[in-house]
Amino acid sequence: MSASAADGERLTAAELEERLVRQREELANSVDELAARVDPRTQAREAGAQVADRLGSTAEDLRRRAADLSSRAQDPSTYDALRERARGLSERARRTVRDAQEGDPESMRAVAVTAGAAVAALVLGGLISSRGRD
Repeated sequence: MSASAADGERLTAAELEERLVRQREELANSVDELAARVDPRTQAREAGAQVADRLGSTAEDLRRRAADLSSRAQDPSTYDALRERARGLSERARRTVRDAQEGDPESMRAVAVTAGAAVAALVLGGLISSRGRD
C-alpha cells in the first residue's frame, strides 16, 4: 500500500507511518507549548521573574545614585555652594522683613504669606501627630 506525497512521489506504508509519527510529535510539542503559555503557574513564574529583573535593575540604579549623591555630599564645593545659597536666602529674608517693617506692601504680603504657611504647617503637623497617637 502506498500513497502520493504532495510533490508527486509515492510513499510506502512505513514512510507514511514515520511521517504521521513525526507530525503527532510536532503537534504534541505545540500543544504542550501552548498549555505552558496559558498555565497560570507558568504565567505567575514569568511575571515574578520579570518583577525580580526590574527590582534588580532598580536596586542597582538606586545604589549607583546613592553612591553619586554620597560623593557629591563629600565634595567641599557642594557644601560651599549650599552655604552660599543659605546665606543668600537668609539675607533676602532679612531684607524682606526690614522692607515690611518700613511699610513696603509687597514685602508685607510676603511676610504674611510666609507666616500663614508656617502656622498652617504647624497646625497640620499637630493634626497628623495627634492622629498617629489614636
